[in-house]
Amino acid sequence: MHKIFTSALVLMLTLACLSAEAVVFGWLKKKELQLSPEVEGVILLEGQALTGIRITRDITYGDEVFSDHILTGKDGRFSLPTKVIRVRDSMFDTNVRQEIYAEHEGKLYKLWRARALNSVDYKSFNQLLSGMICELTSPEMLFDLEREPTQPGVYLIATSICSFIDESPITNKEPA
Repeated sequence: MHKIFTSALVLMLTLACLSAEAVVFGWLKKKELQLSPEVEGVILLEGQALTGIRITRDITYGDEVFSDHILTGKDGRFSLPTKVIRVRDSMFDTNVRQEIYAEHEGKLYKLWRARALNSVDYKSFNQLLSGMICELTSPEMLFDLEREPTQPGVYLIATSICSFIDESPITNKEPA
């Protein structure tokens, strides 16, 4: 009986140590985090497609800034790839910001801006950024967006001069 008790105690202590190790070293493991989905859109000026317009995407994750850019094609269209980074889990919140802007004749046009804590990988952001129609003469608007069912306390807002192919995630729209 004493041998069974000792064996059971050794087994329990071994499992407890392995569990603690998994928790401690789990924080050291990196995971993938999407900072931006693929972004697709078109740049227009008074309804006419603009060719060769520089589109820049700046993404800030904490203190790190990731930038990329592309020029619009002859049909005014642009596409930026999905941006994914590897991060460690943290006990603390991290500010994340997405900004997309166009440069035309020396002027910067803010096409999109969104901020959130820890992630901007939300269905509503992803849906809007997949079909942007950016008329440079449009006023900047503030959008309230659908909340994520898995995170009901997170309020999502964005500002943009663009309209979107699918605006169903927008719950309220007003001038910024």
